[in-house]
Amino acid sequence: MERIHIAAAGTLAFFVCLACKGSSSESTSTSATVAATTTTAPAMTTSAPAATSATAATTATPSATVATSGPTNAPSNASDVTRFPDEKKMNEATKLEWSSSKVRKKPQGDQVAALAKGTAVTKIAEHQGFYLITFADPKDGAKQLEGWVYKDAFTPEVSMETTPVGGKCPEGMKLTESAATGKVCSKTCTSNAQCKSGFVCYSGTCISAQGE
Repeated sequence: MERIHIAAAGTLAFFVCLACKGSSSESTSTSATVAATTTTAPAMTTSAPAATSATAATTATPSATVATSGPTNAPSNASDVTRFPDEKKMNEATKLEWSSSKVRKKPQGDQVAALAKGTAVTKIAEHQGFYLITFADPKDGAKQLEGWVYKDAFTPEVSMETTPVGGKCPEGMKLTESAATGKVCSKTCTSNAQCKSGFVCYSGTCISAQGE
């Protein structure tokens, strides 16, 4: 009878031991699962900055496009102005010297504007004694115009008429006489372009012309 009790106790101890081992295996498996889950988390976190960098790079791209654009200010009447194949190209900022300089679509052509002395202009071409200039539109300073002006407009102005001294005229002037003015020295010319505003070239001299 005592042997039966001992055998029963041994059998119970055996099953208890197996239960302990099973519990230990489950604990170990659970720990491994938790460890595996914990170690994979940082990999998900480290991938975020890459997306942020890509977004920043994409945002920076438009600034390069904006930098390449810029407004232009070409003469608004360029298509109306005559150009010549043999004209001499240049780029010279200067000022007009005549009290009124006529700027034309072509030498001896229609008038574009009459500019006052001291007006800032830029010479961009020269052709047979005339300069092609660009300048601010007198009616709209935000716009540019262009046209041809006679070369003398850039030299100190010579009076169109003066009184003769001792019956003689200065160089570049010719003695003329009329019932209206009497004897006067008039500037010699070969075209209207050589006469300032209010004068025309007539018979080789610049004479006053109302409404020219």
